[in-house]
Amino acid sequence: METWAPAAAVVSGAALLRGVTGFGSGLIVVPVLALLYAPAVAVPTSVLIEMVAVLWLVPQAWRATHWPLVGALAVGYVPGIVLGTLILTALQPAALKLLIGATSISFAALLLGGRSVPAGGAIWPAAGLVGGLFTGTSNMGGPPVIVLLASRFRAKLALRSNVITGTGLQFFLAALVFALRGLLTGEVVMLTLALLPGWLGGLWLGTRLYHRLPSERFRVVVLLAVVLASAPSIGVGLAELVATR
Repeated sequence: METWAPAAAVVSGAALLRGVTGFGSGLIVVPVLALLYAPAVAVPTSVLIEMVAVLWLVPQAWRATHWPLVGALAVGYVPGIVLGTLILTALQPAALKLLIGATSISFAALLLGGRSVPAGGAIWPAAGLVGGLFTGTSNMGGPPVIVLLASRFRAKLALRSNVITGTGLQFFLAALVFALRGLLTGEVVMLTLALLPGWLGGLWLGTRLYHRLPSERFRVVVLLAVVLASAPSIGVGLAELVATR
């Protein structure tokens, strides 16, 4: 109960962000769960609860998705996720959390400043590879993909829809790889079920707030969410690196 209460509170808030923007929950949930539980429990748990969001949100995003681009991202997902799960079971990912947070904030800040990211054909599988690697190690694989999508799409519906399906495919493949590697243990399943009510409530509220958000501000909100959601990974990464010295 001592660990469940803070975990449930954070999961509910992260689900609200997920419902509004279509992403961001893993960046918040994983650093906190990793403080309360072992990384090999925290990461698979976050992947399982994300699967609930995928089932909830993808039907809303299906028609407005640019499937050729999502397919190009998927080319890199599988090898990245497989490599990431190998790293997860072999290393403490403190430095990776720090790298993910710093990289995400840097690119989001560039886009907020009016810059753009080159979006040629080869960059999409590359972003998928990096995103898959980050997903496999820490379930923080959204930012490389989201920042690229935010540079490509500016309309509210198109951006959120492609973020939902692009990152949703990550979580689906990650859950499959985790299951095949025996990482979805009984402890993971029980923790997921315990956190599910708050997660569903946050998703419901976030989805309602999304419909009230002005279209012209949505892209800025998404990029600011990348910055805010990436901050915990930097804090936890630094704390873990200091603790290991």
